[in-house]
Amino acid sequence: MPSETKMNPEFYRMYYEHQYERMSKLEEQRLTFTNIVVTLTVVALTFGFSIQSLSVINGLILPLLMVILNIFGAAYTYRTLQYVQVHRKRAKEVLKLCASEIYAIDQAISLPDLKLRLGLARIQLLLHIVLTVPLLVLIVLYTL
Repeated sequence: MPSETKMNPEFYRMYYEHQYERMSKLEEQRLTFTNIVVTLTVVALTFGFSIQSLSVINGLILPLLMVILNIFGAAYTYRTLQYVQVHRKRAKEVLKLCASEIYAIDQAISLPDLKLRLGLARIQLLLHIVLTVPLLVLIVLYTL
């Protein structure tokens, strides 16, 4: 909770901006990581399904590595989503504390209540999960 001593308003503004800068960097890193993982997975699937005979490398090792990479991608996406939410809550609290009129406007004008909210992070998380399915199919085809 805030102390009784008055702090410089510039400090609050700087803290508010810092939270949004952190969110921006996390979202950028998450998008970059997702792009790399998706690209590698698509290349692995193309390579794995294009060759007539499956070898140990393109039928088992490569898909298994991509499954692991997509699991890490999903975990990283989920974790950065949590951090972004924490930074957003911090920024909202500073806004509520220092600029209650702006906070009221921010609360009054929000997204409509949707039944299913799919933000970019949740789409990325879903993408990592969906990409593991054909990889697992490739592994099963190899082991049969």
